[in-house]
Amino acid sequence: MAGFKRADIITAVNNDKENYSIEVNCPDGGRTCEVKDAAAYSRLRNKINSALDAANLTLQVKRADNKLFEKAMSYNNSYVINPIYKDTIYLNSNNNVGYLALSSFEEIGSNNQNQKNIDAAFAQYEAKQIKSLIVDLRYNGGGYVDAAIYVADKIGGAKTKGKLMLTYEMNKYMQSDAAKNLRDQLNMHDTYFDGLSTLNLNKVYFLVSEETASAAEMLVNVLTPHLPVQIIATESRTYGKPVGFFEQKVRDKVSYWPASFILKNSRGNLGEKYNKELNPVCVIIGTV
Repeated sequence: MAGFKRADIITAVNNDKENYSIEVNCPDGGRTCEVKDAAAYSRLRNKINSALDAANLTLQVKRADNKLFEKAMSYNNSYVINPIYKDTIYLNSNNNVGYLALSSFEEIGSNNQNQKNIDAAFAQYEAKQIKSLIVDLRYNGGGYVDAAIYVADKIGGAKTKGKLMLTYEMNKYMQSDAAKNLRDQLNMHDTYFDGLSTLNLNKVYFLVSEETASAAEMLVNVLTPHLPVQIIATESRTYGKPVGFFEQKVRDKVSYWPASFILKNSRGNLGEKYNKELNPVCVIIGTV
């Protein structure tokens, strides 16, 4: 984003002289941490959120080499999030390997920009006839289920066409006749692979972390019954959120988002490989 890099440390917002360091207490070796001064943390958080909501923002950060970098930015209402922060192909004799890093699953449909970006990435993979694909979901907290379904169908390609991808387990109201129109509107029915690419992959590697959640976990889960899947993790598990929800309004005044369905793969599992102790093939440290 605007020249900023992962691991940059914010040192100033809009040229202020604030100290953005917050002391934390981690009594169990870092598994859980609490801020020592909750009031200071809340004040700084509110200040940063207010700055992000403004039309203009200037950030100063300190780099890993201790050099300072500053950038002024303007907000554009037409900005569209591109969740692909890296896609490339590693050429190898008889086994070209694709790499796809996704930060989230943004809305896909009607050939919008997100769909075009996904299509363009997979068109390259098809052209080079990749045999393996690395999908980096370490910083992916989820997003639109339909978008994750689209990506799963692209990855599955020829091998999964026509096979059951996922099913929905719904709460009592969502199963009732009263909710039929809502189920149809949200397309909450058994979903099958359409074969949206010509890929014929021998292996799919998922890079995951404890931040990998929801639709990102679903992507791993729905492909596991159909393709050789290998998980490479930064920790011992992913977040563990196989449930979904959507906005419901009360008299157009109050919105709430209750958990309304569970996503299961073709084996009826809601997380057979990803949100328990993973026993990954290896543990990775650092960034890509």
